[in-house]
Amino acid sequence: MTNNIIYGIDVSHNNGTIDWEKVQSADPTNSFAFIKATEGVGYVDPMCLTNATAVSQKTKIRFGYYHFASLNNTTNVSKDASDEANWFVQTMQTMPEASLIPVLDIETNESKLTQQQVQEWISSFMSQMDLLGFPKVIIYSYVSFLNDNLPPNHPFGNFPLWIAHYTSNSSPTIPNGWTSYVAWQYSGSGSVSGVSTQCDLDKADVGLLQLKPVQRPSRSHTKPGLRNTDKTLFSNSSTQSPEPSSQQTQSTGTSASGSSHQRSLLPEKPNTGDNQSPVVVKKGKKKGFVFFGLKLGHWLFIGLMYGSPDRDMSDKEE
Repeated sequence: MTNNIIYGIDVSHNNGTIDWEKVQSADPTNSFAFIKATEGVGYVDPMCLTNATAVSQKTKIRFGYYHFASLNNTTNVSKDASDEANWFVQTMQTMPEASLIPVLDIETNESKLTQQQVQEWISSFMSQMDLLGFPKVIIYSYVSFLNDNLPPNHPFGNFPLWIAHYTSNSSPTIPNGWTSYVAWQYSGSGSVSGVSTQCDLDKADVGLLQLKPVQRPSRSHTKPGLRNTDKTLFSNSSTQSPEPSSQQTQSTGTSASGSSHQRSLLPEKPNTGDNQSPVVVKKGKKKGFVFFGLKLGHWLFIGLMYGSPDRDMSDKEE
């Protein structure tokens, strides 16, 4: 993180009713916020709409939504993750439009999934988010959770990291697999003007504000709230992207970090195998023949249109 530090908070219904104008004008000024939207499947934070509406209408604070992962299905980890991503996106579509990319909050593993299962869960969640139009998602967690619950060689290092680490040091510890972070939750018991409870406090590089959630048209044939099966983010980077449906349009957005797994939505031209090309009239005798044919057709057309002058006059006289 550079010296271009900005400050923010993250909240849920546990923080009660918030005066967001006071939050914005606090010292230091808060430039960003993350609002809890969903947890598992079926749960929406009861203060999400209130918080998001107030932030978007009364302040210039940049905000995004976060989903709290449940990891509660040991028999079908991939389906569990995909279902939660579907629910998250479906809920965000009913809320005021965010100005920061969405967040996966993953910090508990009560089902005791193995490291490989946790990796599979995150891969499936990210893949489904990508398919539903969100190619880049921030990962929020604690250092100890990530190090204990993911293989050391996991493939998530290119995802933006929001790390929670409460320390008196000038910077947090970076978990295995990452070399940097975009945000740091440095306190879980802070005090902020406009918030009546203890509040999570965050620092970030100003570059966080560049992570805008440009949503692409969904490349999934599965509507939000349903499952799109057998799509994993890190297994298809070298394969052709799935064909979009006839209702899909060309994307105008790009991934915030230029991720290599972002795929074009434009369908390729069909290959008929005929190698057809436009007909070209070559110079020489063929050109003269074509010209003669055109002239002949022209006079035949005139004859058909006007017929005999005598008949035409007699018709008019009648």
